[in-house]
Formats: sequence, C-alpha cells, structure tokens
Amino acid sequence: MMMPFRINLSSRYREYVGLARIVLVLIAAVLVVAIVWDLQQAVTLSGQASQMEPAVARVRAQDRYFVEQARGENVDLSDAALKRLPKEVGFANKLIAERTFSWTKLLGELEETVPPGLAINGVQHDLGKTVTIRLSGSATDLEIITAFTLALGTHPAFYDPELVQHRVRERTGLVEFDLRVGHRGEAS
Repeated sequence: MMMPFRINLSSRYREYVGLARIVLVLIAAVLVVAIVWDLQQAVTLSGQASQMEPAVARVRAQDRYFVEQARGENVDLSDAALKRLPKEVGFANKLIAERTFSWTKLLGELEETVPPGLAINGVQHDLGKTVTIRLSGSATDLEIITAFTLALGTHPAFYDPELVQHRVRERTGLVEFDLRVGHRGEAS
C-alpha cells in the first residue's frame, strides 16, 4: 500500500508573513488616525456651520425685505432685468461722459494741428474705453494730409493717428480723407 504524501506547512517559519503582518498593522493604524482626524474636522465644520446659520437667516430676511421694498416701488428684479443692468449702467456712464466731454478743448487742440490747405468737414467722437475721434475733410494734395497726420501724432493731446481712406475728386482735384485718432484729453 502506498503512503499518502504529506507536507506540514505550519511548522516552517516564513519571514515575509511577519513583515506583511507589520505592514497591515501600520496601514490599519494610519487609517484609524485618518478616520479620527476626519471626524474631528466634521465636528469643527458642524460647529462653524451652526454659528453661521443665524447670519445666513439674517441675510435672507434682509433680502426678502429689499425684494418686497423693490416690488413696492415697482422695480423689476427678475433675472432678465438683472442681465440688462450692466448695459444700462454702461449707457448711463456713456451719457455722463458725453455730457462732460469738452468740445471746445478738442476743437482748440485740433486747430493747433491743422496745416494750411486742409479743411475738416466732420468731427465725430466715440467715448468708449478710450476716446476716439473720427475726422473727415479735404486737402489740396496728399502731402498736406500726411503733414496733418504727423502733426496729430506729435501733439500731446492725440495719439495713434490712422488714415482710414483717401480719394481724389476728379472734378475738383481735392483729396478727401477719413482719419481716426485717439484723444488723451480728459473730460472737463
């Protein structure tokens, strides 16, 4: 009869099993510390939230009061109205800038730069983030327009002059132009 093959695995000491056990114990200890720290943070945040609740309630009450007051004064506080508000404020600011813009100062500064032989027929201004002046006019030749553009560029009140277009009128021989220039003058 044959004897069964037997190996006793429990009698042999394996070093890696002890090392694995130490690693698992350390991982468990780190996890316990992390759980305790998370619980402490949760308790702290809960305390802070309970302290903020009265302030939030007070702000909500003020919000309701202001909304009711606005309704009583027929002020529209809808989302669409609030989206329109920046445009309306920009328009109001533009009106204020238009009202305080000094045409006398601008025309005086332009007069200092206009050479003989050049006539300005139109002046428009755009009061955006920067003040841009659009000029249209005519001159006896293109060199005069070039001299005017250079004079605008060197004048302290103007910057970045740009000749947008020019054309020669065959009937009169005059050179008509459109020019754009930045204006540093402050509203007064």
